[in-house]
Amino acid sequence: MSRSHKCLVCGKVITWRFAICADCEKVHGSKPEGWPEWLQFLWRDEQRLRRRQKKIIRYETSFSFLPYGALNGEFNEEDECG
Repeated sequence: MSRSHKCLVCGKVITWRFAICADCEKVHGSKPEGWPEWLQFLWRDEQRLRRRQKKIIRYETSFSFLPYGALNGEFNEEDECG
């Protein structure tokens, strides 16, 4: 998971824990409750994406260690050995 992302307003690269850069924060304020509706929507969407990514990292099982074809029944142990 990347620990940097872009400002929701101007697209400038900022650190992970912030939603908007310092310049945009001067214009819109630091609290989402005071932001315009469109920016609040973008922030809620960003939070949703971050939560989903955390869930994926925590619960998703990787099958990359399995031999090719193992998931769709094409894998045969004899093929692997010889």
